[in-house]
Amino acid sequence: RNKRFDTPHNAVLASLVIILFLIKFEFEEILGMTNALAAFYQLLIIAAFLRLRYSHPSLERPYKVPGSLPALMLLMAIPAALLVYI
Repeated sequence: RNKRFDTPHNAVLASLVIILFLIKFEFEEILGMTNALAAFYQLLIIAAFLRLRYSHPSLERPYKVPGSLPALMLLMAIPAALLVYI
């Protein structure tokens, strides 16, 4: 951490590396990459949700997400289709 500004050096350097990598792309290309990463992220969230639902069914949860397995698989198909389309 920087003593004067209290900023994390590693995060600033990581941002610099990412920006230097992305500077050579057009905005539309960056937007496409962002959308693809967001769709992939959603796939990971839904997959983790399904795994926890069936591997630990008795785990205490603050609320229960409604839906059967086919409905949840359909929900997972939407970001998967976007990944294929992008």
